[in-house]
Amino acid sequence: MQTPPKVLIVEDDPAIRGLLVAAMRREPLFVESASDGLEALERVRATNYAVIITDLMLPRLDGASFIEAFNRLRPNANSIIFVMTAFDETASVRKLGDNIHALIRKPFDVQKLVEMIRECALLRQQHEPAGGTDLGPPPLSPGVC
Repeated sequence: MQTPPKVLIVEDDPAIRGLLVAAMRREPLFVESASDGLEALERVRATNYAVIITDLMLPRLDGASFIEAFNRLRPNANSIIFVMTAFDETASVRKLGDNIHALIRKPFDVQKLVEMIRECALLRQQHEPAGGTDLGPPPLSPGVC
């Protein structure tokens, strides 16, 4: 039996983080969380996540800096990254890398987000090489996730 895809939620607001963790744990996903960018960076050093969901406005290390550090640390990672923000950050998010899949505007529909994350995580896991090594992201089919 294959292990569930790993998802990392990076959000400093405990209510939002708790809601997302609880909702995603009902899915066939292994979910972890971090409350700031530095904690998230420690987690990605140790674990290859199928999907990372990060807020932009975080303490200690903001979301954009976390993504830049992640891309330097794991340049061939196959993680799909979703960026959450309450503001229109489309232009700045596009500059963060090709592994940014979507900008999620707050407030968001939790169930729709969970469904999208589940589909992306399962798709990513299907394309993960044996041993979980970083070989870069496989192409995503438009509209699939």
